Amino acid sequence: MFAEDVLTPERQLRLYEAITSSTPDLIYVFDLKYRFIYANAALLQMWGKTWAQSIGKGLLENGYEPWHAEMHEREIDQVVATRQPIRGAVHFPHAEKGKRYYDYILVPVLNERGEVEAVAGTTRDITDIKLAEEQLLESRRQLEQSEQNLRNIILQAPVAMCIMMGQDHVVDIANEEMIRLWGKPREAVMNRPIFEGLPDARAQGLEELIGQVYRTGEPFYAAERPVELLRDGRRDTVYQNFAYVPYMDPNGSILGVMAISVDVTPQVEARQQIEEVVNMRTRELAASNGALQNSVAALQRSNANLEDFTYAASHDLKEPVRKITTFASRLQAEMAGRLTEAEARLLERIQSGAERMRLLIDDLLEYSHVSFEGHAPERIDLNEKLHRVLSDLELLIEEKGARIEVGHLPVVQGKRRQIQQLFQNLVSNALKYAKPGVAPEISITSREVAAGDSGLPAEHLPQGTRFHLIEVADNGIGFEQDQSEKIFKIFHRLHGKEEYSGTGVGLAIVRKVVENHGGAIWAEGEPGKGAKFKVLLPVSE
Repeated sequence: MFAEDVLTPERQLRLYEAITSSTPDLIYVFDLKYRFIYANAALLQMWGKTWAQSIGKGLLENGYEPWHAEMHEREIDQVVATRQPIRGAVHFPHAEKGKRYYDYILVPVLNERGEVEAVAGTTRDITDIKLAEEQLLESRRQLEQSEQNLRNIILQAPVAMCIMMGQDHVVDIANEEMIRLWGKPREAVMNRPIFEGLPDARAQGLEELIGQVYRTGEPFYAAERPVELLRDGRRDTVYQNFAYVPYMDPNGSILGVMAISVDVTPQVEARQQIEEVVNMRTRELAASNGALQNSVAALQRSNANLEDFTYAASHDLKEPVRKITTFASRLQAEMAGRLTEAEARLLERIQSGAERMRLLIDDLLEYSHVSFEGHAPERIDLNEKLHRVLSDLELLIEEKGARIEVGHLPVVQGKRRQIQQLFQNLVSNALKYAKPGVAPEISITSREVAAGDSGLPAEHLPQGTRFHLIEVADNGIGFEQDQSEKIFKIFHRLHGKEEYSGTGVGLAIVRKVVENHGGAIWAEGEPGKGAKFKVLLPVSE
């Protein structure tokens, strides 16, 4: 507690100056002629002037623009006339920091008679807050624009697409292709939980699939999945290639599920009809096996039908996938720099799923091709054939730093294209399953053996027949020996697609080729110590 005679006017002024000089806010006092009679250190620093250069000077003399000085003079007059504070905001150049934004308040200073004798002001630098607000508004605008762009893309997409929001899977947006696929009026499904609008789909496992994608964030892909829908008062079964992928906000939080679907019902029905024709022809052939010539002709017609189907499948199944890939790539190019990280990841997942579907279709077509007899066998030099395969794989071999040793290989009778597939898949398999950080070492050798030799599989091998035993050995990751038969089954994979690419069809094709040539194949392996594939092909006469 100070005594009254201690706080003299001079002492009070020094205390006031000490307080105001330590704050970053601008503090100042005007007389009634708009001249500065006080300015704290922060204000002098903003002006880039000294006390002597500024005090007693007006607004224009202290560097204010005419519009700025005129505005403050009007505000000073208003404070004097009303005796009420006034508040505002303005931008003004700082001597050191450049253009800054300020929030200020002007208040009247009264004397002992209650008259206004001066106007005091306090100004605060709000540049950082202002810029943050502007950035927030711009981010919000960009987010809204990206959201609108995505919606426009969905509505214009050539394939069926929709977004279902929240754990109830409320249909937020769906294009005309999706509405047509559902076979319901738009008002019956929009802005409603999907399984209220399509109750028949609830019991077919779709609710669990969509719920799992929403809960885990893991996408789900399916090909030719049958779905029963009630359309126009009748129950229809449609077949779909579809993908369910999580729909996320920029922070990675899952908001809903995006569905992309291609109706492949016509292709599936066409294949089923062809299969019925093939089965019918097979029964006819079994009933009339006495007429050999007619049987051969019928078999050729069946093979022709199957080859026609293969062509149709190649076109009709691959075209929708091509559209998805092309559309996603075009979208990525057109939206470059404007997509959020979550939207970019969503596009990448769409492209990745479409690419896996394309590879699967290609491998299935290859598998169907090797099932046909095709052209008559011809003389094939395996040395020349393997040389062509290694030439095709040259870039991958260099990339892996692989060393491949090839012994002398025989000449065989066979189907040239199928033999190429045999070696292509075996060498590619050895390169793919190399140990991380270890250069692949692959050896390919051959020797002649008899069907009854020890260590050879006796099943389906005529006794006394001689074979070429071709061995393809590598130093890769190997496998458990009890898995040696499973690896030849179509779609069977020992490793996840995240670890090693592929569709699980390659080795199934290899076995089919070997069987077409009257031979056999088996595998030997040990985890971490590589694998050896052994192929028997008959010795040519």
